[in-house]
Formats: sequence, C-alpha cells, structure tokens
Amino acid sequence: MKPDSVIVLFMEGDTECEFYKALIDFLRKVNGGRLSSFIECQVLKGVGNFCTKAERILQKDLMNRPKYRNLPFKVIL
Repeated sequence: MKPDSVIVLFMEGDTECEFYKALIDFLRKVNGGRLSSFIECQVLKGVGNFCTKAERILQKDLMNRPKYRNLPFKVIL
C-alpha cells in the first residue's frame, strides 16, 4: 500500500524525537512493516519562534520533496 499522506511531527528537542522515532518503529513492526502515511519528525531546538520555524521548514523543505509533492500534509505541533 502506497502512503496517502504525510504526517509531520514538530517537537522541541532531541529526546522527544527519539521517543517518537521509537514509537513509529513499533507501529511499523506491529503493522507488518508498513504505515498508511509517511511520517517526518522535525526538531525545532527550543520554543522560541516555534510556529515560524515550523512553517518555514514545512514550506521550504518538506513540501518541495518529490515524494511528497502531491500528498496532503497533517501537521502536529
């Protein structure tokens, strides 16, 4: 099954990122190695200008990647 959307998790620090990566790996294992969405973890390194940093990463990096180009995005802050 081809992923039908992109879920972007924006987080403050590296510890949260490691937790979510472990959770994603567990979900993949439980679901036979596949998920119905691409999942991107993005660390913003602190809470200053959190929304501005997240918007810039989303628009200038993630939305321009060829494999994500025609997919809807779901953003979690």
